[in-house]
Amino acid sequence: TSMVSTLVSFGGMEPISAYSMGIIWIYVLIWFVIRDALKLVAYNLIEKYKIVDRTAYLDLVKAKPKDKLGMSGIRKFSQDIREVGRRRGESVDAIFAVDVQ
Repeated sequence: TSMVSTLVSFGGMEPISAYSMGIIWIYVLIWFVIRDALKLVAYNLIEKYKIVDRTAYLDLVKAKPKDKLGMSGIRKFSQDIREVGRRRGESVDAIFAVDVQ
């Protein structure tokens, strides 16, 4: 859309300059790189400190059909996560800030 805005006038507004478009793209790309780097740091911290058990999560995701979750689906999902924790001898109730009984 920024390339179009250099060529076309919208609602009486003047088109932006190619320089302005370049600045916008540079700004967006810089923040994309920063956010992506922070995401990778978060993934590494999760992996390093075992915040999420990767194999249990993957087992749970593979077992679930990909459908939209309503409130009943969210309740069922949280129960499934708790069941995985119980089978592994771990308590995962602390993960949930809100009890979805």
